[in-house]
Amino acid sequence: YMPRKVVDNGDVVVTPGIGLEYKDDNGFLALAAVVKDCYNNLAGTLQLGESFRITKSTDWGLTVGVYARETPMACEALSDYPGITTTHCHAMDNYNWKFLATINNESVDIIPMPFLHLTTNIYKSRDIQIDLKIMGNLILNEVGFSVLL
Repeated sequence: YMPRKVVDNGDVVVTPGIGLEYKDDNGFLALAAVVKDCYNNLAGTLQLGESFRITKSTDWGLTVGVYARETPMACEALSDYPGITTTHCHAMDNYNWKFLATINNESVDIIPMPFLHLTTNIYKSRDIQIDLKIMGNLILNEVGFSVLL
């Protein structure tokens, strides 16, 4: 059910997407991102928090917000009677700390959660800066790159 999995059990997946992050000089941190999740469904996050400088090129942060995704569903067609097929679907996870909503006739999971952030500079020139960005909690962990022009 996870077409984006890298390992057979689905513990490592690829979730391509794009995010925007804002940090001010006082440490305020805001992040918004849109990705394709491990089930190849649309997902995203909106987070607010605080960032703390560790060194000149590394900082960590703590945010709270929501992760929202199309509810992962598994569906199968069953033949009830000859010539009559019925499709049965069920949610694929049992995560309890979520709110269910319907948006554009699609079931959506809205999951409140905190995130820890670690950002460190891996390349910097006069015109561009590339940082390694790691964010995670006990449920979701993301590794990516941020580009500052």
